[in-house]
Amino acid sequence: MHARERLSDQELFRGLKTGRLADLSLLYARYYPQVLRVAQQILGNPLDAEDLTQEVFLILWQGNYDPGRGTLGGYLNLVTRSRAIDRLRTRSTARRVLTKWQSSTPSETNHPLEQLVAQEDCCTVRLALTRLPQRQRQVLELAYYGGLSQSKIATAIHTPLGTVKCWMRQGLGTLRQHLQQVS
Repeated sequence: MHARERLSDQELFRGLKTGRLADLSLLYARYYPQVLRVAQQILGNPLDAEDLTQEVFLILWQGNYDPGRGTLGGYLNLVTRSRAIDRLRTRSTARRVLTKWQSSTPSETNHPLEQLVAQEDCCTVRLALTRLPQRQRQVLELAYYGGLSQSKIATAIHTPLGTVKCWMRQGLGTLRQHLQQVS
């Protein structure tokens, strides 16, 4: 056993804060199984759980942990649960929006006035999408119209997953602003 492997979590975290990235590797090896297990239990998808696990350790590396407030294991569990629940909420919201858009197509409504309103809504959303930067529009269309996950989008367009997530987040924010201005 290497001497640094015997250090406590707090000692390794302090080392990490001073720039010892090897200490992050030790903490990762120590807590990876626990974080991954919690993420898989909540998300139910191994790829999403793996992605979330990486995100949790990135958060740790950024230094938001306060050893005075609890154990590192407890902190990692809390961050993992919070981020996993956020992802589930995002998925649920996206499904509701997509279902609403799909259910409001003119062919599915009977009343002519409802058809007109639905057509106008579709045109408004399409117009707002055209105002987005090409990359943001592309990832949103692949996700919502193509049904691809963020991981699959990253693979399809040969772009890092973090970049795809950033473009989606920015695109949704901009799209929301455009749609609020119209309504």
